[in-house]
Amino acid sequence: MLVVLGGMRLFATGGTDVAILGIFWPETLPADLDERLQQAELKPLCDELRDRQLIVALPCDADGHYSLRMFIDDPLPAELEKYSREVQWIRKVEVAGTGWFGGLEYLFKIDRSELDRHPGGCSLLEIPAGTFEATIFTTDLPDEVYETWLLEKSSLAAMRIWNVQSWFAATGIVAMMFFVGCLFFGTREVMLVALAIATILSLIALLLSRTSAYRLVQQARQEYDAMYPDYVVRMARIGRAG
Repeated sequence: MLVVLGGMRLFATGGTDVAILGIFWPETLPADLDERLQQAELKPLCDELRDRQLIVALPCDADGHYSLRMFIDDPLPAELEKYSREVQWIRKVEVAGTGWFGGLEYLFKIDRSELDRHPGGCSLLEIPAGTFEATIFTTDLPDEVYETWLLEKSSLAAMRIWNVQSWFAATGIVAMMFFVGCLFFGTREVMLVALAIATILSLIALLLSRTSAYRLVQQARQEYDAMYPDYVVRMARIGRAG
């Protein structure tokens, strides 16, 4: 997903299954990259590309889904800067063509078939061509900031419905797992009871997820992720692409 937040401020999301995250521009990568990806181990190759300043590698310790805000020749807003911690400064980043943020297991020069099979793995970052310096930040927010945000953007009643729906959904998953176990080890009667309970819990969770209160909290969570992402990158132009 890519959202322009105003001016040259971008928001993007991406995911990794190998705990290697970053930003890359296929146009600036080596001509033989696709072939090398078939032969070399990914992490050493990414380390080489990072050292050659051909990709921006982001600190990442676990698999998962991540969000990023990028500011092009624009300072960080004060409400974001106070929760941002600088972790890296990159002297020179060459930007050309379409950029991508996400798992570097989807890195490509021309052959993007792996990314096409995992459409949520990376998202576009449309940045004007040029030479930039980059400052990388990670965010660290107290739990009360998140809770206050949700309360202000929705309501206490809506948050209660969200929590109730989450409980029914989680309990329904547990009940379904119990039902699956009963297929192998339980009696027919126990199996039918487990299936009935799992179905009822899942149905209640589904109905609650269709309420306006649930959608209000869902929207507030999405807005929070856009305002306070996992990573913040500030790009400052230092030259022009030839």
